[in-house]
Amino acid sequence: IRLTRMSKTMSPSEVVARLQQYFMVMQRLIHEYDGNINKCAGDDIMAFWSAPQRSAEDEGDAVRAALQMQTKLWALNLQLEAEGQRALSMGVGLNTGEFVAGNIGIEDNVEFALIGDSVNLAAQIVKLAARYQVFIADATWQPIRHLAGAVQLPPRVVHDASTSMALYSIRSIQHRT
Repeated sequence: IRLTRMSKTMSPSEVVARLQQYFMVMQRLIHEYDGNINKCAGDDIMAFWSAPQRSAEDEGDAVRAALQMQTKLWALNLQLEAEGQRALSMGVGLNTGEFVAGNIGIEDNVEFALIGDSVNLAAQIVKLAARYQVFIADATWQPIRHLAGAVQLPPRVVHDASTSMALYSIRSIQHRT
């Protein structure tokens, strides 16, 4: 979703209603695939897997959730377009790595946050993914490569990396057994 575009053509209450509709669908899918919501900021959803405990299914579940989110967005867009409303767009970026999760802030302004280079890298990857795309880092690809179909993208320099990194555009994944 591009919040700035929506806010130029819709009233604030219409933007909020649209975001609520979108968040409800997406958050249900994330939870269905054992993910956790860190936060919703503007039109972004930050989710994570493997906390408080790591599972061998984390990367697969994250990718399954991402692909289902794109499928549900497509269905939602068909409904919106039938009602004469503008379609939404969303790209997904995933990365695997270490992070610290906890409360950060002072006194009355404490927020649960995910901190770490792997989190920052995921944020950079999502910026590269356009409408209906799911891009993942090599660290996420390696554990699921025997389960998923993907196209390796040309190497890209993302974040403050001094070298380029491999990214994959996910096309499909086996259902969880």
